[in-house]
Amino acid sequence: MRYPWDETMTLVRRNVWLRQRRLLRFGFMRTDRILDLGCGDGLDIEILRHMGCARVVGVDISPKLLAEARKRNPDVRFVQAPIEALPFQNASFDKVVVDSVFPHVEDFAKALREIRRVLAPHGKFCFIEAHNSMWRKLLNWATFSPIGLIIPYLHKRRRASLVEKKTIDYWNVAEKEFLQTIQVVGFEKIFVKVDLLSIIGLYQKM
Repeated sequence: MRYPWDETMTLVRRNVWLRQRRLLRFGFMRTDRILDLGCGDGLDIEILRHMGCARVVGVDISPKLLAEARKRNPDVRFVQAPIEALPFQNASFDKVVVDSVFPHVEDFAKALREIRRVLAPHGKFCFIEAHNSMWRKLLNWATFSPIGLIIPYLHKRRRASLVEKKTIDYWNVAEKEFLQTIQVVGFEKIFVKVDLLSIIGLYQKM
């Protein structure tokens, strides 16, 4: 099965330095058992391994993206599964990382309960998602203006945004509900920060 983001997710968000800077906020330890949930083509896993994290497992629903992730990280275990039904035992991981996945999720509570289940006691849920900040609104304006047809990065972003417009519109409305649901299902907030275009959160399993 193919998904709309199979062809578009690699068009944007490829800034390795920015990704690493955001991932460093979560305080990963070399001994952490880490689940990258919605790992896509494995770029975050590659960065985590360069940071010294060797115990990483990648999960994605897309077979096409998992094939790319395996090429990028041949020594890592990858599993095809939906976020709402993870094939792991209870308390299998110390940290679960989710990067740009929840806009594709309809039932936040079901997905978050599954994340909580596979986390060890006091395990950490780490997420990075788009945030409809003033900077993002300005970037969106530039993307869909005539400038977006000229500048290569904006042109790629325009293509990706058009494919996932419904998803983007949904997330702009659902972000607040997502943040409320995290605590309802049994997580305690450590921090939530806005980083230009993104919202970055770290929560602990209660």
